Amino acid sequence: MATFEFTSLAIPMEPPIRALKDTDVAFIPVISPYTMSRQEATDAVPEFYPKVVYPCYDRGSAPAVFASALKDSGIDVGIRDWYE
Repeated sequence: MATFEFTSLAIPMEPPIRALKDTDVAFIPVISPYTMSRQEATDAVPEFYPKVVYPCYDRGSAPAVFASALKDSGIDVGIRDWYE
């Protein structure tokens, strides 16, 4: 179990996430077609630059692909098995 101390938390659900500021932790729902596609999320996250981002994927997706796409961004990507 991890404990975090942060001042802001974001769980964006639609395109206005690009306007977020000073976000410490973001949980990005990437369950196309219901929220964002992996590419839309990968493009949007660096624009509001959270310190840590957790991709929340539907079962069977590949969160490592999301993490790989952001590897040079300076954003920490947390990957969890949400379905254990």
